[in-house]
Amino acid sequence: MHSTLIKTLTLLAASFIAGCANSLYTPPVSTNFPLHKDVGSNFATSWDRLVRTLSTTGFTVKKIDMKSGTIKLTFKSPDAGNYIDCGIQQLPSSPEQKLAASHLNPVQAANYSMLSDNMALQAVRSSSLIARLSINLSAQKNNPDASTIAVTVSYD
Repeated sequence: MHSTLIKTLTLLAASFIAGCANSLYTPPVSTNFPLHKDVGSNFATSWDRLVRTLSTTGFTVKKIDMKSGTIKLTFKSPDAGNYIDCGIQQLPSSPEQKLAASHLNPVQAANYSMLSDNMALQAVRSSSLIARLSINLSAQKNNPDASTIAVTVSYD
């Protein structure tokens, strides 16, 4: 009874700790988002459109400087699993513990409950996301009627 609980806790703890680094892990499908984009409007028009668009989003503006073309933003969410695809983690079956194989998203918040050998087990995992974006808008040197947007993103 006690060893079943210890094995179950160990398996769950490993799944919580391992996240995207687990050996029974299927990575997400690669998605390539452009981090640089040329736009067909001059700097002033592009800046106005960018600021107007950002004002309708859930981002918090930390810094905005038209002269340098820089905008720094943050985004916070209590559930990272809604925004990050970290692939699927596979938990193997364990006949001796009467556990079926399962698949879970390593960053999704989860609440596991189990009753084994008259012992209750509950494991709660939460995830949050803090994203920081730095946007730089610059006029194209060879074309005054065009500009380039570059984005840098980091996550906690």
